[in-house]
Amino acid sequence: MIKYFYITFLLLSSFSVISQLNEEKYLIGKADSLLKIENWVQSRYFYGLAEKKCIQNDSCTYITTQSIKKKIAIVDSLESYLHKDVVYVKLIQKADSLLSENKEVYAMKTFDDASLMYPSLPYPRNKITHIINTSKTIQGQLMVIQANQKRQRYKERFEEAMSLEEEDRKIEAYYEYLSIADEFHNDKMALEASERLFMQIEYDLKLFEESLNMGNEFFLAGKYTKSKNYFESALALNSSCALCEQRLKYLNFYIEVQQSKKGEYELIKNKAYENYVRGKYNESFYQYIALSKKNPSDKEVQEKIVELDALLQSELDEKIKKFNADLLLERANEFYINKNFEEAASLYLKIDERYTDVISYHAFVKLRIAECMKELEIED
Repeated sequence: MIKYFYITFLLLSSFSVISQLNEEKYLIGKADSLLKIENWVQSRYFYGLAEKKCIQNDSCTYITTQSIKKKIAIVDSLESYLHKDVVYVKLIQKADSLLSENKEVYAMKTFDDASLMYPSLPYPRNKITHIINTSKTIQGQLMVIQANQKRQRYKERFEEAMSLEEEDRKIEAYYEYLSIADEFHNDKMALEASERLFMQIEYDLKLFEESLNMGNEFFLAGKYTKSKNYFESALALNSSCALCEQRLKYLNFYIEVQQSKKGEYELIKNKAYENYVRGKYNESFYQYIALSKKNPSDKEVQEKIVELDALLQSELDEKIKKFNADLLLERANEFYINKNFEEAASLYLKIDERYTDVISYHAFVKLRIAECMKELEIED
């Protein structure tokens, strides 16, 4: 019997791997066919999906993964060199020429000028990144800049901690000094300042940490009103407590769902879906969790929880998060070009809401949102 289950398990595993490989092969084939007809946006989109599947499923060989990356680079290059804007093409050509002559600083500046013309095109941005990563001259200059920035950051953070202390926000100052010590390799001055403050606020600090612990205990036990009271007490002692603010935000979702009537359940469900569409995945996730506690049999809610959990887990990696943002931008640009301004606006808004911290084309997205809204007003 055990042998039967083992064989079945191996067969199922084999079918799963074959299925994954077929899926990646299909996506690459689709991208190849789109490349032949010069549909750069869609071609890159399918290559990107194939690469993402390879990473998520760990189903591709190193050679296959590198091949996909090379094809994406080819798409980016062709898209720029065959662009309709002659001025943009000349800038790209000039930048590449400067790079071949080892004039890296001038090449970076020219690529940057090209990127400002068309922020959504990845070729100039990728070239700038390549120069930064490979040029010893540029890296040397960056090291000097980063050292100066680090000194400036240390000075600003220390002044901020001292200012908090002067305002009698000593718990906040204490944690700020500890954070400075952690960031700057056990900085002696910051450690001494935190130890000095600890002697003054030991009782309040103990009360704050007890409030946090009790708040978390009641939160895990499902006693949300009591949990909320403790987090509010903790926040009153330390107004910079980000965990307190986050927990209180989510506790309000839970309490709202607990107190809701049958008709209000659907309203909250709609609100959770709106947050999901806008890219507010954290808020949406906790709203769906709260709804699941109210009605565990709601399959739609359970499916959304699984989907959002996977999304949030995958986007812990900043590279994946940026990759997702770039894919959304490509889709949004396509809708915009085809004058589907409603769909385009929805995707641009999601980028603006979810991915501001990892994109370099935020100003472009803001501009496109304004343009879409203007077009939709004209249609109305």
